[in-house]
Amino acid sequence: MRAHWKFLRTVVVKLFEFMHEKHPGVQDMAVETFLKIAQSCKRKFVQIQMNEQMMFIEELCTLLPTIISDLESHQVHTFYEAAGQMVSAHPDEATRDLLTERLMALPQAMWTRLVSSAAESLDNLQSVDQLKELQRVLRTNVAACRSIGPSFAKQLGRMYLDMLNVYKVVSHFLVSNTAAMGPNYLQSFAAKCMIAVKKETLTLIVTYVTRATDPAFVATHFVPPLLEPVLCDYAAALPAAREVEVLNLMTAIIVKLQRDALAETPRILNAVIEPTLSLIITTYHEYPEHRLAFFKLLEAVNTHVFEAVFMLPPAQQKMIVDAVVWAISHHSPEVSDTALAVMDLLVKNFEGASPEVCMSFFDAYYLQLLHEILKVLTDRMHKAQLKTHVQLLRHMCELAQAPTLTVSLWMSPYALSTGARASFESLVTSAGPAAPPVTNATFVQHFISSILSAAFPHVSAYVARSPSFVHVPRSCTRHGHARAASLA
Repeated sequence: MRAHWKFLRTVVVKLFEFMHEKHPGVQDMAVETFLKIAQSCKRKFVQIQMNEQMMFIEELCTLLPTIISDLESHQVHTFYEAAGQMVSAHPDEATRDLLTERLMALPQAMWTRLVSSAAESLDNLQSVDQLKELQRVLRTNVAACRSIGPSFAKQLGRMYLDMLNVYKVVSHFLVSNTAAMGPNYLQSFAAKCMIAVKKETLTLIVTYVTRATDPAFVATHFVPPLLEPVLCDYAAALPAAREVEVLNLMTAIIVKLQRDALAETPRILNAVIEPTLSLIITTYHEYPEHRLAFFKLLEAVNTHVFEAVFMLPPAQQKMIVDAVVWAISHHSPEVSDTALAVMDLLVKNFEGASPEVCMSFFDAYYLQLLHEILKVLTDRMHKAQLKTHVQLLRHMCELAQAPTLTVSLWMSPYALSTGARASFESLVTSAGPAAPPVTNATFVQHFISSILSAAFPHVSAYVARSPSFVHVPRSCTRHGHARAASLA
């Protein structure tokens, strides 16, 4: 069809006719086919073809109210995504901006009307009909933004501050109404409509941030007014009203801005760590989306702005470590794999930090991390990412032998609280002159052998104390003998 414009145009115009056909399935077929054609032939629609007076996308924008007049909401969203594909194909940025403005004129007019109504009386934002209209307008913008991409910035800018104000007001109504009517209010249709408006607001911002190509522009114009209303609401909301999209949005911001997000990352973590952990740690089964999103956020932080972890109070650092330790044995492979990646990043990033920060971290957490890695490795029910576990175990053992690790691990709080220090000192005392030198390597060897002896009582003491426990051969992890390496 790309080679035959008249045929392509005829097909698309025929699809527009089908969009008025009420026979079941015809309208869905029409908009879905239109989307596929727009994805494949989008450049043809932003060129002035032979014997044409204007680009087809301009004609579409003019006729748009008539074309979509009989479509259902979800079909309208598909239509806007298809039209957005065409807009994104124009090579000139200024023209893309104008086309975006024309394409979004109808939902923008509806948005302006709804915001004006809310300005007259905030109680209008408790009207189910208005909330449903707000949700439809926001979803239309999400669909268009998904396909238009970076050029959607001006359209988002037209709505942005009003959108955040609506978010704040709706959040306030949710909190106040729940306080007055009890937690069951969140199950009401009105509350669900408010939550849906909040979710679509966040989804729209996530969609734009993900597609944006100018991180500095996002950092300057979109992030500053966003954090206060979104983070404060997340921290204050009841558990059932905490949107997972908040975590997804913070992850998207950090991934997109990277180093430019460093200054705001401690503020983000301060706002989300405790409220999220209160949701996900008590059980493996509730809030699965929040659980995965939280560890994706930690992974983004440790990948792009790790220094932000140094800026957290020790209590919150401990919360992060405890959460990661808890999650590496999670029954969901996606959660456990992400948590394991976070643990690996934590160890390597702190290893590369300043000596003071490095020693403080490993004094507090080295043995706890090592213990949990071994606990998962010796659990025959846990097989996911075994190779990665062994590679991390090997790295931890190498770290124990490194001269750069100057902290005495056997003197750490974890060694004292678990009895590992007393056990090691007893072993050294009983060995007398034949006792090995007291080093981190010998202590870690004893620590590992004690754990393995407890996990496998049938293993002889001689095998359990073999020095190979603190030297896992690289060839084992390369050739797949992961569990054998961990017990070699």
